[in-house]
Amino acid sequence: QTVNFSVPVTRPNGDGPFPGILSLGGTTPDNVAVLNIRNASNQFASAGGGRATTGAFYTLFPDYTSTGSLMAWAWMASRIVDALVATTGHGIDSSKLSALGCSRDGKEAATIALFDDRFAMVAAQSPGSATTSGWRVAQEVLNGGGNVQTAAQIFGENTWMGAVFQPFGNQNVSRLPIDQHEVLALAWPRPLIMMEGTN
Repeated sequence: QTVNFSVPVTRPNGDGPFPGILSLGGTTPDNVAVLNIRNASNQFASAGGGRATTGAFYTLFPDYTSTGSLMAWAWMASRIVDALVATTGHGIDSSKLSALGCSRDGKEAATIALFDDRFAMVAAQSPGSATTSGWRVAQEVLNGGGNVQTAAQIFGENTWMGAVFQPFGNQNVSRLPIDQHEVLALAWPRPLIMMEGTN
């Protein structure tokens, strides 16, 4: 199986090389090259309320349908970095890459950068559950009558988390071998920036 996809690149004026941001929409800093990956990510893995595993990732890897869309998008982003490293003339400094998005796109951006250490910085805006929340803490808050998204709720909401995550919902959350703070630790020793949506 093969798949082809393109990523539009917008560069500042000048010769570069420029730092690059794999962007999922929203505002990006000046003086960086922006690689718009929104269409490519939608092509690689669907996101939505159903549990369907559709998209190029699942066509390429039919044995990995239990993999969630977050990891499918991370795999795609690593292929983009492969292309940047292997080619010249694009004016992007492949040693100065990050990804950026907000909310659902923040989950995607953080996952992309966490799982490939060629990204120099891990950053996300309001990524929420599946990135910054502790699943055990969220379950305890819910058990105490609070209103918070839990592991079971996020699995039912979208395809972000793969089928292997489902058994850890509700009271089984304590059986998770790790929690989200340990996933975020994958950034070390790179900078990690998680921005809230409160201001």
